[in-house]
Amino acid sequence: MLMARLATRTAKPNGQCYISPEKVDEYLLPLPIKTVPGIGHVLEKKLKKKGVQNCGQLRMFPKEALQRDFRTKTGEMLWNYSRGVDNRLVGVIQDGR
Repeated sequence: MLMARLATRTAKPNGQCYISPEKVDEYLLPLPIKTVPGIGHVLEKKLKKKGVQNCGQLRMFPKEALQRDFRTKTGEMLWNYSRGVDNRLVGVIQDGR
Protein backbone atom coordinates (compact mmCIF):
# COMPACT_ATOMS: atom_id res chain seq x y z
CA MET A 1 0.00 0.00 0.00
CA LEU A 2 2.81 2.42 0.90
CA MET A 3 4.69 1.99 -2.36
CA ALA A 4 1.47 2.27 -4.35
CA ARG A 5 0.66 5.58 -2.63
CA LEU A 6 4.16 6.94 -3.20
CA ALA A 7 4.14 5.87 -6.85
CA THR A 8 0.78 7.56 -7.35
CA ARG A 9 2.12 10.81 -5.92
CA THR A 10 5.18 10.61 -8.16
CA ALA A 11 3.05 9.99 -11.25
CA LYS A 12 0.70 12.95 -10.78
CA PRO A 13 -0.92 14.69 -12.52
CA ASN A 14 -1.56 12.15 -15.31
CA GLY A 15 1.43 9.88 -15.67
CA GLN A 16 2.27 6.43 -14.43
CA CYS A 17 4.97 5.27 -12.08
CA TYR A 18 6.01 1.73 -11.25
CA ILE A 19 8.54 1.08 -8.51
CA SER A 20 9.88 -2.44 -8.91
CA PRO A 21 10.89 -4.36 -5.77
CA GLU A 22 14.54 -4.07 -6.85
CA LYS A 23 14.25 -0.26 -6.97
CA VAL A 24 12.52 0.32 -3.62
CA ASP A 25 15.72 1.24 -1.78
CA GLU A 26 16.90 3.49 -4.60
CA TYR A 27 13.55 5.29 -4.52
CA LEU A 28 13.19 5.52 -0.73
CA LEU A 29 16.66 6.42 0.54
CA PRO A 30 16.67 10.05 -0.69
CA LEU A 31 12.90 10.52 -0.15
CA PRO A 32 12.16 13.42 2.24
CA ILE A 33 10.39 12.24 5.38
CA LYS A 34 7.57 14.74 4.87
CA THR A 35 6.61 12.76 1.74
CA VAL A 36 5.95 9.57 3.71
CA PRO A 37 2.26 8.98 4.53
CA GLY A 38 1.66 9.18 8.26
CA ILE A 39 4.37 11.77 8.88
CA GLY A 40 2.66 15.07 9.52
CA HIS A 41 4.09 18.42 10.56
CA VAL A 42 4.53 17.55 14.24
CA LEU A 43 6.26 14.21 13.63
CA GLU A 44 8.38 15.76 10.87
CA LYS A 45 9.55 18.46 13.29
CA LYS A 46 10.47 15.87 15.94
CA LEU A 47 12.39 13.79 13.40
CA LYS A 48 14.25 16.83 12.08
CA LYS A 49 15.34 17.65 15.66
CA LYS A 50 17.05 14.24 15.58
CA GLY A 51 18.74 15.14 12.29
CA VAL A 52 16.43 13.05 10.10
CA GLN A 53 15.68 14.62 6.73
CA ASN A 54 15.08 11.54 4.55
CA CYS A 55 14.23 7.85 4.73
CA GLY A 56 17.87 6.84 4.45
CA GLN A 57 18.69 8.71 7.65
CA LEU A 58 15.58 7.33 9.34
CA ARG A 59 16.76 3.79 8.55
CA MET A 60 19.83 4.33 10.69
CA PHE A 61 17.73 4.26 13.88
CA PRO A 62 17.00 0.89 15.49
CA LYS A 63 13.32 -0.02 15.73
CA GLU A 64 13.53 -0.06 19.53
CA ALA A 65 14.86 3.52 19.63
CA LEU A 66 12.07 4.74 17.37
CA GLN A 67 9.48 2.94 19.48
CA ARG A 68 10.93 4.43 22.65
CA ASP A 69 11.03 7.96 21.27
CA PHE A 70 7.75 7.95 19.30
CA ARG A 71 5.72 5.23 21.03
CA THR A 72 5.43 1.63 19.97
CA LYS A 73 3.00 1.87 17.05
CA THR A 74 4.44 5.03 15.50
CA GLY A 75 8.02 3.82 15.95
CA GLU A 76 7.23 0.56 14.20
CA MET A 77 5.46 2.42 11.37
CA LEU A 78 8.49 4.70 10.89
CA TRP A 79 10.89 1.76 10.88
CA ASN A 80 8.76 -0.22 8.41
CA TYR A 81 7.91 2.65 6.06
CA SER A 82 11.54 3.76 5.80
CA ARG A 83 12.18 0.28 4.40
CA GLY A 84 9.15 0.18 2.11
CA VAL A 85 7.33 -2.32 4.31
CA ASP A 86 3.56 -1.97 4.54
CA ASN A 87 1.45 -5.09 4.89
CA ARG A 88 -1.88 -3.40 4.28
CA LEU A 89 -3.63 -4.59 1.15
CA VAL A 90 -4.39 -2.32 -1.77
CA GLY A 91 -8.12 -2.59 -2.28
CA VAL A 92 -10.89 -1.39 -4.48
CA ILE A 93 -13.56 0.91 -3.10
CA GLN A 94 -16.90 -0.17 -4.45
CA ASP A 95 -19.44 2.40 -5.51
CA GLY A 96 -22.67 2.01 -3.54
CA ARG A 97 -24.88 2.49 -6.57
